[in-house]
Amino acid sequence: FGEDNKKQFDMSSLFTIDEETGLTGAFALEAGFMKGKMLINQYACISEYNEATNSFNEVIDDCGNLNVSYAYIDKNDLLWVVNNKEVLCYDTDSYKRIDRIEVGNVYSSHMTHNGFIWIGTDSGLKILDTRTRSFSNIPNVIKENKKLMSSPIISIYDEKRGSILLVTNSSDVFYFSPCRGGKLYEYGEKEFPINVPTNNINKFFYDSQQNLWMGSLDQGISVLYKDNRRFNRDNHLRQLMQQKSVIALTHDNEDNLWITTLYDGVWLRIHDSREVIRTNIDDLLANQPGKNKFVPNKIQLASANWSSGIHTIFVDNDNYLWMAGVANVYKVKHMGHGVLRIEESFDIESPMCFNQDVYGTMWIGTMSNDVYAKRSNETSFKKINLYDAVFTFTTNLTNMKDGNILAIAFPLCIYCCLLSLVNISFSKHFTFSRISSLVYPSGICLAKGV
Repeated sequence: FGEDNKKQFDMSSLFTIDEETGLTGAFALEAGFMKGKMLINQYACISEYNEATNSFNEVIDDCGNLNVSYAYIDKNDLLWVVNNKEVLCYDTDSYKRIDRIEVGNVYSSHMTHNGFIWIGTDSGLKILDTRTRSFSNIPNVIKENKKLMSSPIISIYDEKRGSILLVTNSSDVFYFSPCRGGKLYEYGEKEFPINVPTNNINKFFYDSQQNLWMGSLDQGISVLYKDNRRFNRDNHLRQLMQQKSVIALTHDNEDNLWITTLYDGVWLRIHDSREVIRTNIDDLLANQPGKNKFVPNKIQLASANWSSGIHTIFVDNDNYLWMAGVANVYKVKHMGHGVLRIEESFDIESPMCFNQDVYGTMWIGTMSNDVYAKRSNETSFKKINLYDAVFTFTTNLTNMKDGNILAIAFPLCIYCCLLSLVNISFSKHFTFSRISSLVYPSGICLAKGV
């Protein structure tokens, strides 16, 4: 290789056309490096790169008179060739054949990082240990899966961590993890660890950055980037929420996740079972009495997927859900498995945020100059006017370390109010007129000593 770490190869020797068949020798190009040599799979033979002539010379032509489907080099620098019906082993110094193992009609194969060749054949899956040159036992979780064992496996790939991806000719994708005695996941299960597109996948490849490339027969190439897997490893949840506009998240006292969407209602992810359920809140609010209830428009009604207008959820100390609608606030109890029951309803115009102080008092910020508060022993909310001079709205209610509530509002500059918890009233007003970088404040961080 030159100084630029590149070299141009003379590939003309690879493309010798057979006068009878019209086929070229280079049908499937795969390269392997070992002992300073470069070998290339030419479909009908194996060739070695000759640096002196800058060309590839045929070194192995006794591949059983069958097509070389796959070629691998193990850690001992042995060459393994998988053709249509058998596995052949060669010494890379003399290029003499060492072993020949019949496996049946081959659909796919892959050598894992630990030296096992997984082979999909017409008689099922086979695993060849290159160290002992014998077949290993198939993991029980795979052997016991009738759907996988009864379908030809057309693609096999390992994740470099011991896990194996398997694709059948029916486009079923399986993920085998050897951890804890072995687990097998089928695509579509909520615990399936990677996000696989619904294409007719026939090839996998991990690049040097651990991005997963997937080739398909119908939709070309798709890539699952490593960075995308740093967040939300729950593949089932990611798939369910992929085309939905998620506008708010919160978790309850049992670590269940509540998900608010713009058009698809409110969802619950149960922590223990990882099950994701759409709640019945839309049906409940559609039947709520009162002039301020949410009324779906014609487009929403026609889609049969209209949302109740819930845009914020808060969980109080007693694990009740407080939901903000268009012109109402609802206190909701979770009865289990996504089934909700409305305990109380309050007519509060344009609620935006919630909080609960150390005394158990509920606070609500709105899209107005007012906030609302209700003690735990009271039945209604008290309105508290914060700003008289200019229209603004409260974007966040933050608990202070001393137990007070800080109300953060948004006009052309930032206003903050300290609310008195004992008297349930306005206490102190702060104005920050020189802050220009914060266009829409949604929270605040309180530094020590401030």
